[in-house]
Amino acid sequence: MVLIGGYALRAFTSFSRYTRDCDFVLKRAESWSLDRIQKLLSKDMSTDTCEKQGTHGFMRCIKLLGAGAKISIDFMEGEVRGRTDEQVFVVTEKFLQKANKVKITIAREEYEMYVPDYTDYLILKLMSARPSDIRDIATLVWKRGIPHDLKEEAKKTLAYRR
Repeated sequence: MVLIGGYALRAFTSFSRYTRDCDFVLKRAESWSLDRIQKLLSKDMSTDTCEKQGTHGFMRCIKLLGAGAKISIDFMEGEVRGRTDEQVFVVTEKFLQKANKVKITIAREEYEMYVPDYTDYLILKLMSARPSDIRDIATLVWKRGIPHDLKEEAKKTLAYRR
């Protein structure tokens, strides 16, 4: 599994931001990995959403905390889908091979996790383009620059091409 989203930002810059969820992606397997993950989850987490549609699946798991707060963990299998049908990032073996194992601090604890390489992470952020992603993109470009291969990699990575 590869960590994406707001928590993965910590692998690329010292700036971190508040996020409501933790996002993971994994390659589509012959049988659904989402089913195996669901069985491994802690008993105090529940499945809020689980959708499996041929080439991709999505599962959101939540844990209710006190005072109505909740945490959620999202799993995307096979593809990361954007806001439109044209925005599809396919999770390939190459994507997984380029991922880097890093230490990320969450609530004063350090965890080793895989994150996408910088170019793939930036493509995912550009595809999502929510206001929080735009701020992340600005920070990433300010601190790390624009990858020289961004355009070519985006063309190879995204499933939908004009």
